[in-house]
Amino acid sequence: MIFRPIRRCPLCVLRLAMVLMACVSIGVPWGVVQGFAWARMLVSYAGQTSLMQAVEMTFDGEHPCELCQLARKAQNKPAPQSPAPEKAAVKFLATASETPPRLFRPPVLQWRPPVFVTTFHVFGHEPEKPPPRRGEA
Repeated sequence: MIFRPIRRCPLCVLRLAMVLMACVSIGVPWGVVQGFAWARMLVSYAGQTSLMQAVEMTFDGEHPCELCQLARKAQNKPAPQSPAPEKAAVKFLATASETPPRLFRPPVLQWRPPVFVTTFHVFGHEPEKPPPRRGEA
């Protein structure tokens, strides 16, 4: 079996970059941090108590670790507001005495039926003639 290197097309790389940017923009990294913190807390608490009690302590919200607090602060942090652009006042100066706007009609397209070719002269050659018949006269 011959192994060929996998070529990454630029389109695939572009798609992957767009997916990663979308994930970052909606806050997926903080969800990953929170999941990692929960896994770490579950392992830590399971070493000290039973598994059921470790699950309760991990997800009850009363025993947060440093990573949980960091993720909570980052998720609750308000996004910076961009200044709203000032809206310019729009003045309509149209009056009844002005002439109405001139409207242009699009060109009319006429449908013509296709022309059927009935002669072979159009193609530049004539059909072959049949050979003469012998013995019939």
